[in-house]
Amino acid sequence: MSEVGKKSVDSFLKLMEMLETSGGKNLEHRRMDTGIHAGSQAQGRVGIMPKTAQELANRRRLSGESDPVDDAILKAGDNAKAVESYLQQYPDKLAEYERQLAEKVLSRAKGDPKLAAGAWLYGHNDMDLAKQKLDRDEAYQQRIEKYMEKLPLQSGDEEFVDKLT
Repeated sequence: MSEVGKKSVDSFLKLMEMLETSGGKNLEHRRMDTGIHAGSQAQGRVGIMPKTAQELANRRRLSGESDPVDDAILKAGDNAKAVESYLQQYPDKLAEYERQLAEKVLSRAKGDPKLAAGAWLYGHNDMDLAKQKLDRDEAYQQRIEKYMEKLPLQSGDEEFVDKLT
């Protein structure tokens, strides 16, 4: 595993599940109208975007770990609906991508779950920009803090709790 531990990743995924889908209750994400993800729809309990799934599939390809599903996701190119379909058909692959992205984002945020949550929303490839946007979004900060208060108690994850203090 990367610089962050398994328990931190598990707790962070629970946090993102609360932020993205109200704990898995609202899995029907809206289709994006503008930006890099225009025309696409996030998938799963933590909202993996099709282009993000392709980025993760490519990382697996580059490391020699890709499988036929990764290959199909890459071959879909700009066809976001095809990627969405693959992610729906292969929930284990979606879960793998969720964990892979959580590890990456938490690591880039140096274990700070609040910054990592901001990067998840605003873009994980530019942490400085994500931090700037998070700093200006008081409503999202309050939502993060609301769930962070509850999750460590539920998970019993000392590693995650340490990051909150």
